[in-house]
Parts: sequence; structure tokens; C-alpha cells
Amino acid sequence: MSPSPTEIAFTLTITMRSDWHVGTGGGRHGAIDRLIERDVDDLPFIPASTVRGIWRDAAERLAYGLDGGTTGSTSGWAALVEALFGDQPVDRTVPDGGTPKPGCLSIAAGRLPQDLRDALWQQAQGGDTDPGRRRLRQALTFVKPGVQIDPQSGRVTPKFLRFEEVARQGAVLTAQGRLLLHGDPGDRWNRALAAVLVGSTGMVERLGGKRRRGAGRSTWSIAIDHQNPPVRDLNTAIAVLKQEAPKAPDGPAPTPAPAFGAATPADGWETVALDLDLVTPLVIAEAVLGNVVTSFDFIPGTYLLPYVAKRLETVVQGGPPVSAAITAGDIRVGHATPILGGERSLPIPLAWQREKDDTGGPDGKGKIYNRLVERPRTEGQTRPMRSGYVRYDAERPKLLTPEGQTRPMRSGYVRYDAERPTLLTAVDTVVRTHNRIDDAVQRPTENGVYSYEAISPGRVRYRALVRVRTGVARRLPNWQAAVAPTDPVELRLGRATKAGYGVVRLSAGPAVKAGNSGRKDQAANKPFTVWLTSDVLLRSPLLGTGSALGDWVTALGDALGVTVEAVEPTTPDQVTYGLRLRRLESWVAAWQLPRPSLIALQAGSFVKVRAAEPVPGAALEALERNGLGERRAEGFGEVWINPPHLTGKASGWSGSSRKDRPERRAEALPPPLAGLPKDDPTRRFAKAVETAAWEAFVEEAAFTLANDDTWRKKSLHWDTANGRPKPPMSQLGALRAAMGAYADAHDVASARQWFAQMTESPARADKWGQKARAALKTLLDPEGPDDAARIWTWLKELGTPPPAPLVTDRDRLRERFRQAAVRDLLLAAMQAHKRSIERPAGDHDHDHGSPARQRERIDG
Repeated sequence: MSPSPTEIAFTLTITMRSDWHVGTGGGRHGAIDRLIERDVDDLPFIPASTVRGIWRDAAERLAYGLDGGTTGSTSGWAALVEALFGDQPVDRTVPDGGTPKPGCLSIAAGRLPQDLRDALWQQAQGGDTDPGRRRLRQALTFVKPGVQIDPQSGRVTPKFLRFEEVARQGAVLTAQGRLLLHGDPGDRWNRALAAVLVGSTGMVERLGGKRRRGAGRSTWSIAIDHQNPPVRDLNTAIAVLKQEAPKAPDGPAPTPAPAFGAATPADGWETVALDLDLVTPLVIAEAVLGNVVTSFDFIPGTYLLPYVAKRLETVVQGGPPVSAAITAGDIRVGHATPILGGERSLPIPLAWQREKDDTGGPDGKGKIYNRLVERPRTEGQTRPMRSGYVRYDAERPKLLTPEGQTRPMRSGYVRYDAERPTLLTAVDTVVRTHNRIDDAVQRPTENGVYSYEAISPGRVRYRALVRVRTGVARRLPNWQAAVAPTDPVELRLGRATKAGYGVVRLSAGPAVKAGNSGRKDQAANKPFTVWLTSDVLLRSPLLGTGSALGDWVTALGDALGVTVEAVEPTTPDQVTYGLRLRRLESWVAAWQLPRPSLIALQAGSFVKVRAAEPVPGAALEALERNGLGERRAEGFGEVWINPPHLTGKASGWSGSSRKDRPERRAEALPPPLAGLPKDDPTRRFAKAVETAAWEAFVEEAAFTLANDDTWRKKSLHWDTANGRPKPPMSQLGALRAAMGAYADAHDVASARQWFAQMTESPARADKWGQKARAALKTLLDPEGPDDAARIWTWLKELGTPPPAPLVTDRDRLRERFRQAAVRDLLLAAMQAHKRSIERPAGDHDHDHGSPARQRERIDG
């Protein structure tokens, strides 16, 4: 009997000691050559693949030193590195008869602390996104210029100026991980595994781009969350690493699976709903197109079935597994699809079509027609068409082009509601690019760049239905609570789970409503519609892939016990069936080989059929309960007879708004991170971000405001009319010289002294004017709170608020940055005043924009 596994949870903390760049490989045309990668909250983060790759490189260097400079993974400390991170089939040839071994380490992406994330995404009263928070998020990064040096001349290469986005130093990111051990965590092999894991964190010095040029310096630390950890800290790990490397234990022996009695097909079903919230992007591989892996927008039951089987094995009376019941189709896990209006949605039927080049539909993408019962409009000139749809008009016996061409809806989900007939949605996806680093040159290889298309997290929830036959459920006491726990359970699904993808939280859904029951008998030769709500796998009479309409109709007849035929269209524009095929690929992880491709009838396909004899209502109900085709335990083969989606018109269907980020309300006081200790790294980083955001806001706002000629004349009383500027540039130059000390916001003595001397000289004072002197005194030497707040009153005229406070109170921030705001405003006003003086006569009305017109610049 194999030892039971032990899961050791830990938290990895990464503290960035310098600016850092973990990029996407792309840029923003005309502005930034390289952008950093951001997570679903639009915040910088370190992808799990980067964390894992840097960590493995450090562990390999550690093992290389401990093994005395020898390489190889068959023995020594290098074998423990392979056990931790798994084999690398791309770099190594797997021995004949062997399979690549997966690693026992899983790690998530490194993200900013949750309290800081919440503070950066709090919303203003009313639910609108606070612009002040957006400024803080923008301050997390800045743009750094760079050049290339010609190695021959030692000079800058012409036309090679570039701009790269980098994240600010001081960031503290955490990543959750787990270490799966077999047997006692305290045995020698497991202690050595943990020692390599903990010890290698001390070998990491840099990560990300430009790390050999000073960027990406970091410090890693690990905290293990376990009552009896194999290694407690770095000192304990070093003590274990000083010993000789242990020998790898023998692999666990497989446990035989006892038989499980099958239930009677006539038994009913017990059903429970599973709700899934995506924590990280989820890759459900659909196809590989070059170096891009595309993803489905639903979660097949195949991915959830192992979890369900494992949970059911814990409640089986007598302890036998449930594999035989799954094989017999007595336990089924449906596909997980988006939740719309509180209900599980279904794929859009292929009978739905949109008008082309129209925006009058429920979601602004064209009116929808149900081609089973509706026909497009038929006005316009007749002419041959190379594409689109046509309809037959009895009064004019010819083919006519519809006024608006229609096109099939190829994606999306629907939900039936009696009050609001149908809701539509599309699932958001994200594309992320990765690369494979060559150990020899420490750079991506020529063919090492690849991309994953993934379902975006945080936008939509998913729901799957798990069904167990009543006869089997008797042997699984309280199975609903075991499969659908009240407290969320974290799972990893799909591809690249150890690279940070596919983390979902599973919890119990609401009580499942009873299915369609009490169906009436179907009269002979009366048409009825069958709609596939999931992909269907069929066999042809020759045991090949059943991909034709005839195979579908034959399977329907066999399931209903009657002879069934498809209803043929009687006019050229009539639609009676819609069939689309989908190619399904799968992969055997243990063999590292692909399975044979499957051709399925795609979900959404439909057919209108009639039977030569009456069809009992019980047979229709049984068809909906049991489904069609193969692999129904994995969610395939679900059908719906005469659904309301296909029996009524589509004119009343409405679109649903996509689920945006969960609303986070802002508190007025105190600042969200003010309660953190002063020596807390997150507080220090938040204060640096807060300072950078305010500095950028003051500089940009002052520049925008000062460049408005009308504002300068109204508020500062600086005028250039009649070719006689007031004040002249000689006085402004003297003010600029006196403001040299304004580099320090707390040193204003020299500027005040200059102002006092200027007012004592009638000739110099007259060059300013009384109102201009009063406005300047308000800025340089305010007499009361109202004068001190005047600068913020002026900046407020832009209509954009300053950054929200994170650590420091807003009043203290205004006091701290007041002198900087005065300095930037006056310097910008001097430059604008000079340009206005030098502007040709008659061109003074073409200013640089009023505050309202320049608001977009400040908002970024």
C-alpha cells in the first residue's frame, strides 16, 4: 500500500530591492517599447512561470555546488531538484519505457498584498471608480528611457532611443505554494526536499528583464504553514544540506480498484450544483495554432470528474472506489458554463442569427432572429450574393436578398427566463506570452516563445451539475456535502497549473430545480426540435465517428425506441436543422502523448424531427435525463426537447451586462493603510507610491493650468495685451533666480525676501501691478488657511481630484506638497507667459487649452 500524501502549504515573500520589469514582450505603439505584465486587477505582478523558472535555476546552482560540480539528475542533490520541479522533456531524453515525472512543487503568481490591492481599487461613493485611486495605480510604474551603445565607437547608436515601463522598487509580493510529500514529512528524503526548496531561496538575487544591468534585485523568504514542517527555517535547511544527499525512495505501488455495482438505468437522479470562481486565468486547451494555445470558454466535465471521484471515495460505504460507477455512466459531471441571472447558462443555439452591419440588437451587435420561426426582412434590390442568407417570397417567386444580411452566432451563452426571455453574454479572455530560457545563454531560444489564451478571472462565475443515480446514491451517504462543501475548496484545473494558471475556488451552489417532467406524448408525424446543450460523441454504423445528420437521427430513434426522420425544408429559406462539428484534442499526461482526435457534434446544434408513431412523454423525459452518445459521465451528450429558446421569436430577447469588478467602497477616513506599523514593508512601499502619485499630479496639473492664457490673466493677473507684457520677462527672470531654493519645498526664505524687496521699490512694483502682487503674495507668503489653500482651489478648477491617500491624511499631503505645487505652477506659468509674449500678433486666442479641454491629459 502506497503512503498517503501530505500537502505542505507555504508562503513565498519576494521583496524588490530595485526597480523591476517582468514584461509581456509587447509595447504601446509610439509611446512605450516594452510594457510590464499586469494581472486582472491591472497591477504589476510576477507570473508563476517566472517564479518557478528563477527558483529552479537557483536550486540547480545549489545542487551543482553540493554535488561537487557534477551534473546529472540520476543521483545526488540534482535528483531532489528533479523531484521538486519535475523533468524537463524539452532538454532531456526520457529513457525508453519511462515517462516524464511531474514535480511535487506548485507555486502561484507573486502579487501585491491583499490590503494594498483593496486600497488601490476602492471605489468612490456611488460605485464609480475613483480617479484618485487610478492615479495611485499609475504610480506603481514609471517609464525609463534607454539607449544602445555602439561597441565599435563607444557612442550612442543613432535612432535607438527606447522607453521601457518598469515597476517601482520596494514592492513586496507574496505567492502561495504547496509541496506534496509522500509518507512522513520528517523522513530523510522529505526533509532533504524541503531543505533544497528553502535553501535555494537564498540563492536568488535578481529576476525579470535587465537583471544584469541592476534591475530586478530581490530578496526571497519562505514561511511554511504546517504543524510539523520538515524544515522550519533557512538555518535548519543549511544543516540538512551539509549532510549527504539521500537516496530516492521507490515509487508507490498502484492500488487495485475493486468493482462497484452498477445501478438500474431506470433509476432517477440526485443532483447538486458546483459553483466555480476563477482566481487566476484558466486555460482549457482547444487547439494549438503555431505557438499559441487557444482555450474553450467553458470547463468540460472531464476536468472536474477527478475531483468528484476523489470526494466520493471518502464517503463510499465499505471503502471501494467509484470508478466502475463512473464508467457505467451512473455518476456524471456536466460542463461548467457561465452563470447568468443566477442560473447556469447554455450555449447559444445555431438557429440564432444576427443581422450583419446592424447595431439594433440587444447588445448593440445586430437584431437576432430565430430562423426556426422567424425570417429576415426582405426589402431591397435583388442581386446575386456570394455570401449571406436568402429567403423565398411567395408573391415574387424568386430569391431575394434580405435588407440586412444575417450571420450565425458562433459563441456565447443563453439562459431562459419567463420574464426576460433570454440573456446573452460573451466570456472575456486574456492572452499571455511566455518564453523558455536556455540555461547556457540565459536568454529565450529562437523557438521558445509561446502564448496561452485563457479565460479571464474575476469577470464571470461558472456552474456545473453533478448527478448520481438514485441506486448508487444509496451507497454514498451524504455525498452532496462531500462533493459541494460549504467552505470553498481550491482546485487547479486545465493546462499549466504549476505555472500559475487554473486556480479556481469551488463551493456549493443553490438547490437544483427539478428537470422537465410531466411531458405530454408526442403525436405521430408531429415535428419536435432537439437541441444539443453540450457536445455529443456518436458512433457511425461502421463504428467510426458519427458526424453526419443521419447518425444523429439514428441515435435519437434508438434512444426513443421509435423510427425518427429529419424534417426537410419545404422552401429555400426555411431552416429545419443546424449542424456544426468540433474537433476535440486531449493529452495523456502520464504518457506525454496525444490521444486520438475526436469529432463531436458541437453544442448548439439542433434538428427538427418527426416520428412515424406516437412518442411517449416518458421517453422524452428519459432522453433529456440520460442524454446521447459516449462519455456522458464527462458532460457530453446533453439534449433538450422543444426548448423555449427555439420555439419562440427572438425579438424579445435582451442582452446582459458583463460582470465587472466587484464593487469596493471607499471609506472617508482614515487612509486605508494608516494602521500598518511604520516599519512594515507594505506601508513603506505604499508611502513611496503615494508620494510618486502626488508629485506626478502636482507637476502635470500645474503645467496644464498655467498653459491657459485666460486662467493666467484671471487668477495671476499676468497679461500680454497691447504688446506690453505685465509683468515683463526681466521681473520673471528675477523671480526664477530667487526661486532657486525652491528645490527644497521647505526653504522659501529667499523667494519671500525677493518679494519684500520688490514691493519696496515703486518702479519694480509698478511693473507687476497691484493685483498680480497680491496673487503672488498669496502663493509665496500666505497669511491664513484660505491663502494657503488657494493653490489647491486653483488646481481643483481642472475638475480632476488629486490622488487618494494611502498612508498619509489628505490635509497633511496638501501641506506637504503645497510648496512643490507653487513652484511647479509658477515655473510653468513663466514658460507659458514667455511663449505668449513671443507669439505673433493676432494669434493670442490660440492658447494651449482651457482646464476643461486639458482634463484628459491629467486623467492619463
